Amino acid sequence: MNERLFRERRHMTPVETRTGRLNGYRLCFTVAGGRRPGVSAPANIVDDPGGVVHGVLYLLPLAKFVRLDASEGRQYAYLWTDAEDETGKIIPVVTFRDTGGAPEGRPSLPYMNILRAGARQRGLPEDYLSFLDQVDTAE
Repeated sequence: MNERLFRERRHMTPVETRTGRLNGYRLCFTVAGGRRPGVSAPANIVDDPGGVVHGVLYLLPLAKFVRLDASEGRQYAYLWTDAEDETGKIIPVVTFRDTGGAPEGRPSLPYMNILRAGARQRGLPEDYLSFLDQVDTAE
């Protein structure tokens, strides 16, 4: 979600960017992946009939998606589903999620600060920002 990191560090230039929501899932942090598996828990989504995950929807050229997949997706499976953009329009999307059933853990403070800054930068709903602010970190 962090614009600067997405464009500068990952060299991603989306064709289009929107905020949106994924209904029927919740954000969690699982210990299976990340730079320090078992210690720092990266973001993941899990099924939750009453849940919602807010974030950013990127339309990427195929070459950029392949690059993102190579850097981010190795530990994840694809989830092909529908998301709702900020106008209420339903859009088919693909996202990543860990389906290995790893236990939930705590993300690192620097990682959470990146997520929190990106969420604020994108203007995600206040209740979701509050939720992110309450996530307990490992550091």
